Amino acid sequence: MTSINALRRCKPSDIEALRAVSIDTFVETFASQNEPVQLERHLERAFAYSKLELELQEEQSEFYVIDEGDEFQALLKLNVGAAQSEPFGQDHLEIERIYIRSSNQGLGIGRALLEFAFQRAKELNKMYVWLGVWEKNLRAKQVYERLGFTAFDEHYFYFGEEQQRDILMKRATE
Repeated sequence: MTSINALRRCKPSDIEALRAVSIDTFVETFASQNEPVQLERHLERAFAYSKLELELQEEQSEFYVIDEGDEFQALLKLNVGAAQSEPFGQDHLEIERIYIRSSNQGLGIGRALLEFAFQRAKELNKMYVWLGVWEKNLRAKQVYERLGFTAFDEHYFYFGEEQQRDILMKRATE
């Protein structure tokens, strides 16, 4: 059984496993609601080896993984400062990615990763934690609302060649 106790900071040498969990979990979550050609274009762009390599080198980003078994089971990417995908300032921490393999969903791992993100935000003296959730991912949106996140903005992004919308949600670190 996967445990949050296996959470650790990602190292540059983890790039292959990081890429695998990113692609696998993204496909598990979004393939059924998107055209295959758009999904493939997005995967090529978003999880290209060279792009992940640069993201891992970004000083204002942190990757954490649950490393258990022969592959990563979950991934958490946090951004502060200029690394945030939207310029919300120095008092915000962004959860850019929170990916969990479907075989590990429903075990409390997502909640534990969110709690860890809030812990990091407090350690870094951030007042807010925010994230974007795809407007069609109603299950995730409902989970975030139950955990105290509220919608405050939106942004558009390209999924392959198709424009899509994220609902931006945030919560105070308290």
